[in-house]
Amino acid sequence: MTATTCICNVTDRYFGAHRTDPSGGPIPQAALHLGTGRAGRRRDIVRKTKNGLETARKQGKVGGRRPVVDDDKRAAILARRRRGESIRTIAAGVKVSVGVVHKTLKTAEGNPTDRPGLID
Repeated sequence: MTATTCICNVTDRYFGAHRTDPSGGPIPQAALHLGTGRAGRRRDIVRKTKNGLETARKQGKVGGRRPVVDDDKRAAILARRRRGESIRTIAAGVKVSVGVVHKTLKTAEGNPTDRPGLID
């Protein structure tokens, strides 16, 4: 009788006593548990990373890229938009992407003092 045709009780099947690999040989139990070890390691790395970022924030350190738009570029974008220039023209003139212009204008909508129609 081969391992794939043996008659065994449900407990043996559940605990892997008769599992076989494609060549017909038994699969070592350690090989079956490799996947669970990797998942635990990944969770550990994620937890340590989050803790490190939180500690850095408490110390006043900010990660990530520096903003593309400084105060001068922001003022130029808003002024050009108030004059009625298109977003593509503004992006080319200020040398930023169209997406950056969109984001700057959207952020300005939330701040009433920066709205293009309200400032002279």
